[in-house]
Amino acid sequence: MSSQFIVLEGVTSTGKTTQGKMIAERLNSKGIEAFFNHEPTILNPYGRLVRKIIEHNEPDAQDVAKA
Repeated sequence: MSSQFIVLEGVTSTGKTTQGKMIAERLNSKGIEAFFNHEPTILNPYGRLVRKIIEHNEPDAQDVAKA
């Protein structure tokens, strides 16, 4: 069987992470190997810094110090 890549799109706080985890859990429970991954901006200080720059928000000293 070939590999598949599932992408969930949507605006912030609509449950994409929850649904993605549930899909991965269901596939794994049926013996289908699944790996859940997400955009690194939530948990990673570098990701948060890049996101602020992309959104045209000036990073503050705390953001830079964490990265």
